[in-house]
Amino acid sequence: CKVCRKEFKPTYSSVQMVCSPKCAIEYTKQKKKNKQVLDKAKKERSDEKRLKTALKTTELAVHKYIRERDKGKPCISCGKPWQPTFQAGHLFSRKQYGGLKYHLDNIHGQCEYCNLRLEGNVTEYTLRLPERIGNDRFDKLIKLARLEKKYVKKWTLYELEEIRKKLPKVL
Repeated sequence: CKVCRKEFKPTYSSVQMVCSPKCAIEYTKQKKKNKQVLDKAKKERSDEKRLKTALKTTELAVHKYIRERDKGKPCISCGKPWQPTFQAGHLFSRKQYGGLKYHLDNIHGQCEYCNLRLEGNVTEYTLRLPERIGNDRFDKLIKLARLEKKYVKKWTLYELEEIRKKLPKVL
């Protein structure tokens, strides 16, 4: 029997799973519960996929905006004149400071060499950033980074949608 685990000889058909009406009721309850668990797992996987897609979409939108916003400006780290290959470089890394991942004061146009080979060229980035955004905004960004370092940011679909909505439209 699938419920009570007793050995029995099927009386109704060769595919009979349970030994009695009592076990049949319990077996039905277990199947319903299993279906609910499966449905919940499917929904969680679906939500996870939607969140992953939203994270990527938001990242692409923010980076596109940054490249347009900083068009014509030199590299934030080395001062190299603007090039179409400039990337969206983060002062505070996206992995360590998840809550600043989409913060526009934390992201600026940066040449590939500084962003990839020099791992952001953070020292020069830090020195030049106050000139670009002003001391007040720079100080606020530093304070935010100290707070964000302590917590792991879990983005929601709503938050990501709001970030994309608030971005100025890029041509």
